Amino acid sequence: MIGTIAVVIFYLVYFIGVSAILGNKDAISLGANAPLQIFYKLMGPAGEKIFTIFILISCLGTVNGVAAANSRGLYTMSIRGLGPWADKASKLDKKTGMSKISCIFGFATAVFNLAIWILALQETPIPYFKHLGSMDEIVCAIIYGCYILMFIYMIRNFKDLNIFNRYVMPIIAIIGCSFFILCGTGLYQLIAGQGTGDLINFAIWLSLFAAIEIPSFFFYKKDNIKIKK
Repeated sequence: MIGTIAVVIFYLVYFIGVSAILGNKDAISLGANAPLQIFYKLMGPAGEKIFTIFILISCLGTVNGVAAANSRGLYTMSIRGLGPWADKASKLDKKTGMSKISCIFGFATAVFNLAIWILALQETPIPYFKHLGSMDEIVCAIIYGCYILMFIYMIRNFKDLNIFNRYVMPIIAIIGCSFFILCGTGLYQLIAGQGTGDLINFAIWLSLFAAIEIPSFFFYKKDNIKIKK
């Protein structure tokens, strides 16, 4: 509760500060580049570079988490008998204590993801990939969809909570997540008369997601999952 209120306050202060310096019109038109413009106004050309350095530093923690998850992702599935090459990927190297196959697989997926981003952000639009430039927003929308399932589970199973924590807060969270999904998938833009561009982007991304995820069902086992030690 306190954390949620704090986040709302921080965002409000941020947007009020941006609007106060740039004005509402410029703040909206610049979008994600608004902070760069603020630093440029306050500190000159060096301000942009300093801000970029701060962003890079803040991303290091996320990159560290992604690298760790990528290198161990296949291994965590393999010890449960799931995923491709389960027998080999579940074995740890004696020197490093890591699964080499899992690390190689994780590196390959990272390179694949990087290649998609490079193709999506080319100045000269590439058919199909030109619709994937907003993948980060779409992925966030999908994650918030998963949050809704989590909140529904909370309402159904957390019987020891009081009415406010079990019903009121999760329902408010579901409403908030639904609005985020509405915007991230392009449905809000369609309703608001802003065209079908974002909705098409979401459909193209969904086709790529399906092409990657559908093969995983062939490796899924629902019953008799035992963790190797």
